[in-house]
Amino acid sequence: MYFVDHNGDYLFQPNKLPQAHHWCKTNTQRCLARGQDVVVSNTFVHRWEIEPYYKLAQRYNAKFEVIECHDNFGNIHGVEEHIIEKMKQRWQSWEIPL
Repeated sequence: MYFVDHNGDYLFQPNKLPQAHHWCKTNTQRCLARGQDVVVSNTFVHRWEIEPYYKLAQRYNAKFEVIECHDNFGNIHGVEEHIIEKMKQRWQSWEIPL
């Protein structure tokens, strides 16, 4: 959503990924604080990338669920196939921390 302009067009800008991640976490926290449901869709290759969202869910007593996609669903970012393969090799399934 961060990369959708006022006309509704999607314009991915890799150089703005840190800002996009910050925006996502901030909006997730704001919505959870209001008691709203939140869906965060991202690659989350490593566990540490999803952990902040898990902690937010705990903080606001929200149900936390991870849905892993195990198929190919297109690539709107123009990421080259060899990069996607490397991401698959680094994949860590989510396990709730003890």
